[in-house]
Amino acid sequence: MVTPNPNAPSDRAPSGRPDRGGSRARAGADATAAPAPRSVLALAALILALIPCCPPVGLIGAFLGIVALRRIRRSGNALRGERIALAAILIGCAGSILSSGLMHAFAQRQAELQAEEASRIIGGLLDPDAPLTAIRWTSGVAPHAGDIQAARRRVHERFGAFRRFRTVSSDATGSWLRPTLTIAGTLEFDRGSALAHAAFDITVTLPLMAPSLHLRLIEIGTGPAAEERIRLEVGGTALGPASEASAPDEADRTQPAGEVPAPGEPDGTMPP
Repeated sequence: MVTPNPNAPSDRAPSGRPDRGGSRARAGADATAAPAPRSVLALAALILALIPCCPPVGLIGAFLGIVALRRIRRSGNALRGERIALAAILIGCAGSILSSGLMHAFAQRQAELQAEEASRIIGGLLDPDAPLTAIRWTSGVAPHAGDIQAARRRVHERFGAFRRFRTVSSDATGSWLRPTLTIAGTLEFDRGSALAHAAFDITVTLPLMAPSLHLRLIEIGTGPAAEERIRLEVGGTALGPASEASAPDEADRTQPAGEVPAPGEPDGTMPP
């Protein structure tokens, strides 16, 4: 008679019945094991790729997505997140291209609007019938009303009525706190044209956050010589040698721009 070994494995349950579900239980335990961790780099790449209107950040997200995808595939199922990394790559590349195109189109449209506004300001400056209060000068001491009227008369006598200002080049300079715009172009009149360049300060109007231009300097060439020019700027005026014939009298020069006395009102000068 063979004596059973008590240390030998048994296929019976503690109750003495055969353990028929033992293999299924072990398979279920393997199936419910903890899943592989998700790649943190893939999640970070997706977050960066979803940031709008910033092409460099989107490209960084796409690059991190490529790195995360390579690590996930080399981990041998130790990491998850392959779809997240692929989404970061696609969204980062597509978003960067789309954002760059939109920003370029917005910048072009903004430049066109600024050129149109600069043309309106210059036109109001050169129109003899336009009120001086319509000219938007930047903060500071504006040119005297007499100097502006003298410049208007000189340009009108030389070229006739002003038609339009054609922009040739524009350059945004300055700082974030005080941006400026320099525009060079051609002034077109009834009897010819003249080269000119103007500098504007860009200010932002609240609450619409719409930028507006304020004239700081304008220089108009009225002849081939460098001395034959008209220059009006905040804080100083240089009309050139030809302005002597049409120089304003002292009564006009005492009035700042936008404060021209009305007809019949005293101008602040003593009678002879």
